[in-house]
Amino acid sequence: MRTINFIKKNGEVTNFTASLNSLISTLKNGEYSLLIKKKTKQRTISQNKLLWLWLNCIAQELGYTAQDMHDYFCTKYLSKEVYGAIIVVGTKDLTTLQFKQFLDNIKIFAATELGITLPDPEDLYFQSFLVRYEEYL
Repeated sequence: MRTINFIKKNGEVTNFTASLNSLISTLKNGEYSLLIKKKTKQRTISQNKLLWLWLNCIAQELGYTAQDMHDYFCTKYLSKEVYGAIIVVGTKDLTTLQFKQFLDNIKIFAATELGITLPDPEDLYFQSFLVRYEEYL
């Protein structure tokens, strides 16, 4: 399988035709299919660090481990039913948008169900939160 990356901006696509023609000219005779899908970005390192900081906070407050909390939230928010079986998806392959939604769900749950406020890095008291819980990372 080969990949051609391109960007469409302001209604224009650049270098796509030349790249596609180049790729097609290298193929052996036969039947092919072309799949075009929107490129997504995998979760960021900073998103992952924030998750584990939050998980450590919740774990410390409730008396569990951060891994316990990770497993709980993955089961709660990332599980799906496939042929009658429950499949729990991890966070490794989430896109940045999916990971943001996962973080948002945890933040809302912590606030509404546990009375724990989880700050974002832009919040004023994030630094003191970081100092308190980063030792558990």
